[in-house]
Amino acid sequence: FGPNGRLYVAELGGQVVALAAPNPNEAATTRVTFATGLDSPLGLAFYSTDLYVGRRAGVTRLTDTNGDGVADQTTVVIAGLPALRHQTDGVAFGPDGRLYIGQGTTSDRGETGILNLEGSILVAERDGSGLRVLGSGTRNPYGVAFLPGTSTLTLVITNTGSAPLTNVKMTSTPPRGWKVTFDQDTITTIPAGNTGNTAQVLVTIQPPANAVAGDYDLTIRATSTA
Repeated sequence: FGPNGRLYVAELGGQVVALAAPNPNEAATTRVTFATGLDSPLGLAFYSTDLYVGRRAGVTRLTDTNGDGVADQTTVVIAGLPALRHQTDGVAFGPDGRLYIGQGTTSDRGETGILNLEGSILVAERDGSGLRVLGSGTRNPYGVAFLPGTSTLTLVITNTGSAPLTNVKMTSTPPRGWKVTFDQDTITTIPAGNTGNTAQVLVTIQPPANAVAGDYDLTIRATSTA
């Protein structure tokens, strides 16, 4: 939902549309095309009145400068991310105001080689600067979300292959003094197929009391052992 209360929806055909209902409990009766010409948009996240769109190979910021309900300014925030079989997926803003990005792999089994930044959760400043890997081994993370009022990151791990993933272990390499915990350290099975092929893991990140503001490197991995 946008700050105007409308529901914004990304369509793979390249559009972002805004839906509005006359009352909160009623179906939408108004559909406005907010933006067009995007390459496979999958993720949407507002920061103030700017809409950030995770799309194939990057992130674009859409701005409605005159308030008519249609984006009239398009800015490429991040470009050149890996995109073959999978692509840039969900986006979300964290409690720190930074942009968090789900980045898919270019293949299912590494047949295209392992490319920089693929299969990971990325983090960057709102202008796209400081892009780095927060966690890797996520394959094709469609959803990225923070629990409101916490420093807990929700990871959605998707199995897009043809065989089940078993004994998926969650590990982390935090900065010295930081604590990272998972609500489940091992996922027994993530089935293959088009339904039921995801698992959700809550990751709580706790810095030490004496941590100062700045950039820190923290790696999170999801690895199948079978």
